[in-house]
Amino acid sequence: MNFLFLIFLHRTFSKPNEEQETKTRQVICHYDEPCNDACTADVCEYFWNIEYRLTNTWRTRDYGQRTNVAKGSLRDFSVTWNHTRHNLDIVQIGLTANTPFLVDQKGNTLNPLNELENLFFTDGQEERRVITTNGHFPGPSVIVNKGAKVIIHVKSALHDQAFTLHWHGQHMMNNYWMDGGAMFSQCPVNSFNEFTYVIEAENTGTHWYHSHKGLQRADGLHGAFIVLEEEEQKDHANKIPFVMTDWYRDDSDFLAAADPYRYGFSGGDRFTGTGARTCTTPEKGFLNGAKVSSYCVDSILVNGHGQFRHKNDSSEFSIGEQFVLPYETETVELKAIHAGFEVPILVRRADSLPIYATGTDGRRIKSTAGHGLIFGVGETWNIESELNGLDEIEFIAEIMVEGYGHVVDPDYQLSPRPFVRVSVKRSSAPFRGERIRNLVALEPWKDMPPPLRPHEGRDVTEFMDYDGNLDHPSFTYLNCPLANYRGFNCVGIMDFLRDESIEADAYQYDPAEIHEEPDQVIELNLNLARGSSINGIKFAYPYRPFFDGIKDEYITPCTEEILGDEGNRTCTQIFTVQKDELVEIRISAAHEITNENSPYEWTYHALHLHGYEFFVQELGFPRLDEHRKIIGLDDALTCIGGSRCPRVEYREDILKTRRLRSKNTVAKNTILVPAMGYAIVRFRATNPGIWPMHCHQLFHNAQGMAVALNVEDKEENKPYSYLPKDFPTCADYDPTTLKKNSLKKTWFKRFLAIITHHIFYSSSISLVLLSALVFVIKSVILPKIKNRHQYKPVKEEDNEDQPLIEHDDLQHALDCPHYTPANENDNDEEDACEHNNIASVFGTEQWND
Repeated sequence: MNFLFLIFLHRTFSKPNEEQETKTRQVICHYDEPCNDACTADVCEYFWNIEYRLTNTWRTRDYGQRTNVAKGSLRDFSVTWNHTRHNLDIVQIGLTANTPFLVDQKGNTLNPLNELENLFFTDGQEERRVITTNGHFPGPSVIVNKGAKVIIHVKSALHDQAFTLHWHGQHMMNNYWMDGGAMFSQCPVNSFNEFTYVIEAENTGTHWYHSHKGLQRADGLHGAFIVLEEEEQKDHANKIPFVMTDWYRDDSDFLAAADPYRYGFSGGDRFTGTGARTCTTPEKGFLNGAKVSSYCVDSILVNGHGQFRHKNDSSEFSIGEQFVLPYETETVELKAIHAGFEVPILVRRADSLPIYATGTDGRRIKSTAGHGLIFGVGETWNIESELNGLDEIEFIAEIMVEGYGHVVDPDYQLSPRPFVRVSVKRSSAPFRGERIRNLVALEPWKDMPPPLRPHEGRDVTEFMDYDGNLDHPSFTYLNCPLANYRGFNCVGIMDFLRDESIEADAYQYDPAEIHEEPDQVIELNLNLARGSSINGIKFAYPYRPFFDGIKDEYITPCTEEILGDEGNRTCTQIFTVQKDELVEIRISAAHEITNENSPYEWTYHALHLHGYEFFVQELGFPRLDEHRKIIGLDDALTCIGGSRCPRVEYREDILKTRRLRSKNTVAKNTILVPAMGYAIVRFRATNPGIWPMHCHQLFHNAQGMAVALNVEDKEENKPYSYLPKDFPTCADYDPTTLKKNSLKKTWFKRFLAIITHHIFYSSSISLVLLSALVFVIKSVILPKIKNRHQYKPVKEEDNEDQPLIEHDDLQHALDCPHYTPANENDNDEEDACEHNNIASVFGTEQWND
């Protein structure tokens, strides 16, 4: 009996064994290392260095002495393509690239460098500044199992910018402070500072992360965040991360300076901008007569790779991707993400065979077939496609427009339509469950016909495929933001159905009956008539994040004086709802039709809501003429509030007749709203906090197309009852003035362990007293020690002057110097401190990597 009791005590108080710890924790990468592996552990840890790199460079560690960051100092050298010898040269140090890993499109070995991953190309254009994570763009793909704890340490090497990371698609239930919304839930991480994000990956499916400050996402600070379902965890080799972006020669500083959305009057081209490289109206993309963007896209990238093409159809040397799967593979699934800047992207197969949409924004849907799928900025889709007995297939990602300019001049020399091809092939080389990624040399070419380009001299609705044949009229396009795309079949978001047999318990709440009366109705009109705005108001961010709720001294209140000023409607627009209320949001993209310049203000918008998913209730489309050009608003909309249409009024009689009877509509967190149309969504406000709700077209958001959704929790005062310690600082928020007791608690744990092991174990006389003590420890003390990472709300009155902080173990993890291994054999006191502290977040005293 005594022996069994001692075993019980030993297991209760002793440190976990190394074998068990190895199974439950996994460090995927340290600073400046590649992060290619999926994590199979319960706790997944990453160390990321956020820094700048220039395109067309090669990185080496072979120069300099050993540092605390890497085995050698990192240096980047410019790489150029030698047209004569058909190889890469490092001119600065007089070397010719020599690597057996780069192959051409036929599989022949070429010559890049001795470290494949350190060769940094995007679309072949030189000297483009990119924000990278551990030297890579896009950032590492975080691939974890459902329920994993994800710890991501970020260290900034950006000398002139602060940043945050938002975990797009993760709802952050009871974890508001880790959402990453700059000046909402946190101050940005300043230059040369560090911060640790802790995320619980509860929401399965294809998601992503990205900077939520300024235009940094357009510079490359983003990546995939994929949470595998149980049936995917053993074998996901055929599930390929497919991170797309529209790409520009110039970095975000220039894009901001070029600002094509400021007012101008230049003979019909309403948005002229000031940059030397802003293009003219005929080169801007249009769709159904609505301008897709006022920027001109240089390239489309997938996983950071593409190829820039000049007006004469010549191209730059660049590098593409090829994925090699086991030969027994029959189906490929793209975990596709639009992480781009401004324009919708179309994905299809090069051979025009069908693709199947099986999921969106993390949720599984019933498989729906089509020949191309349209992505709004910020959306994610799972796309499956059968190999059909072929050994190799190609996917195309291209800019989503039907023509250049409102009226195409057949004599005007148009810029080539940007596109990128990604190859997937079968081979006996990979083992079952493995996937090989090759980088493929894209040599310069000329006069190669691009896909789906308007043919000069024909109507703009006629397009050519690779062989010069017109698209087949039976083609079907998925996720159309319009009723009719190019005259072919169109499947809109309302035509998809969620697969309840797979995810019956996955949603935040069961969708309400379509005719149930909502508690709150919020109306948002997104347009550019007063600049980029919602309801005619440009969003003013608070002077400090919402650490203690909404305080007038930290925001720009929307006063009657501001709202009455047609020239300066800028304030912190906030919509407040109560916890558990049923909320309906009506989102329109309406403009008044006043003159011939109006079409230059019509465009599409992708609205994203943090912290939630919503169920799509209805989609409305603009009125079109016989040539499928927009001629007016949807019949359910009427502009009100002035000639610039800041707001709209809905015809309830039309909405009532359009309401669907089905409860099986899909869940989304980002929805593509039709130009001159609308979308209606619903959700239950179960997640307290002040959440950003904004257009995901990056420049629209940065210029003010955003609002705040305040979900109040009057009972428990969440999330303000558990403000975390030692977050990044800004304005007058100074966490150093708050109580710190994590160190004392650490010493108490050590003292308790010593007492337990060296005193109580040695005497059987103490067993009676120990029984009572163990009961108290097990039921009261241990839950607090082992679950300290969970937030503990306090009474609201205790939080009036200064928020109390219970998130001590995250602070405990942050107090130690971050683990920066220079040598895998290093095991000094700082390392042990770091391991101890990170482990304490999850109730484990020690972790041996």
